[in-house]
Amino acid sequence: MAKKKAEVAQVDKVRSKKDRFLEIYLDTKIIYKACDAVGISRSCFYKWKDEDAEFAEKLSEIEERVLDDLEALARRVAPMEPAVLIFMLKTKGKSRGYVEKQEVAHSGGMQVTWEETKQYDAGK
Repeated sequence: MAKKKAEVAQVDKVRSKKDRFLEIYLDTKIIYKACDAVGISRSCFYKWKDEDAEFAEKLSEIEERVLDDLEALARRVAPMEPAVLIFMLKTKGKSRGYVEKQEVAHSGGMQVTWEETKQYDAGK
């Protein structure tokens, strides 16, 4: 019984840290600051993101809000500092079309074959 209570307490503690992380990330928009504030490593953050679908979904919602903020900032500040905002939107806003080139992801195998021929000039 005591072991069960300890497990429940640990789950609650982790859930509380995840919720706090999301609050801080929404406020700062910086992963390492949110990690530091709740006392976790960056690798722990990525583990939460990979293994907890609910956490990943909330994180995705926050990232969309961050991108909304960037777009709003771009509209206000672009005449003064366009290069900075263009860079930020191209790196963070790829999913919304802020790219100069298409990126194609491939999973699975691929067979590549090539034939090489060499020619030699007998006169040299």
